[in-house]
Amino acid sequence: MAEFYTKFIHETFDQNGQVSSWSYDYPENFNYGYDVIDPLARLVPNKPALVWQNDRGARKELTFGDLGRLSSQAARLLQARGMKKGDVFMAVLRTHWAYWVAALAAHKLGLILVPVYYRLTAEELAYRMKTARVRCVLTCREGPAAENVLAAAEETGVPLRFCLEQAPGFEDWPAAVAAQPAQLARVETRWDEPILLYFTSGTTGQPKGVLHDHAYTLSCHWGARYMQDIHDGSRHFATGDTGWEVVSGTKFYGQWLMEAAVLTYDFDRFHAPEILHMMEKYRVTTFCAPPTMYRYMIKEDLSQYDLSALKHCTTAGEALNPEVYNQWLKKTGLK
Repeated sequence: MAEFYTKFIHETFDQNGQVSSWSYDYPENFNYGYDVIDPLARLVPNKPALVWQNDRGARKELTFGDLGRLSSQAARLLQARGMKKGDVFMAVLRTHWAYWVAALAAHKLGLILVPVYYRLTAEELAYRMKTARVRCVLTCREGPAAENVLAAAEETGVPLRFCLEQAPGFEDWPAAVAAQPAQLARVETRWDEPILLYFTSGTTGQPKGVLHDHAYTLSCHWGARYMQDIHDGSRHFATGDTGWEVVSGTKFYGQWLMEAAVLTYDFDRFHAPEILHMMEKYRVTTFCAPPTMYRYMIKEDLSQYDLSALKHCTTAGEALNPEVYNQWLKKTGLK
């Protein structure tokens, strides 16, 4: 049986197993929510898709069936509150599992999702809300997020405000989603219409908005399959806050195209032993993190952790120091 991703991406290989040519095959109305997640929800409803844990021990596991159902319920909620194709929806969620559900709901409705970092100031949030013309925001109560989001939303006139917990000035997102039916009529979208708006870091001048379209989600296959070596059955662990674009490339679109289970750890401060414990506990097969995290991990006694399931490691975001590379290779046997 052909792998699921080959429905959209066709590859040929040379005698050395290297990709020699490829092509995309998708309809004009391609939508990741309807054409990837919903079919997987029918084909493999009980297969683990997202395993989430936070730094306080809370845990949640979602199957592909759960993703299909919950994203449709969330979409129905947004529809009920008046959100329509082309409207802008901001997510300020740290690394909570609700981000993936909300993102899929936004994609299904043809909304433009704006993921941002949860520790931005009220002023920074207001700038992004005004620039992107945000109509709805979903946030968490981690750190200063809810307080700053509310101040920014009031300043810029964002009418719809949701929070993952009960909070003054916000509607309760989990309760409101749970009250919705799971049946959703398809909203027609085009492959070249925008679904994501990320803001740059603002190194020079103010942050700029960068748009991605529906077809972008298929392009994430290349990093998942050929950089991160992910395949059906992988248990993939990548770090990174949902406010950063790295999440789209390392623990979302391409990984689920390959039918992998994505492990995500929702934490505020990096502690190497916690990350290593997660890798051991969940029998992680592929791992992606910035060089700084590897630098701290090699200072630990790695022999105290069972990393025998780990087969492939990747890094990005900054230059990798040769000594860090060599020490990781020496201690794990993995390049």
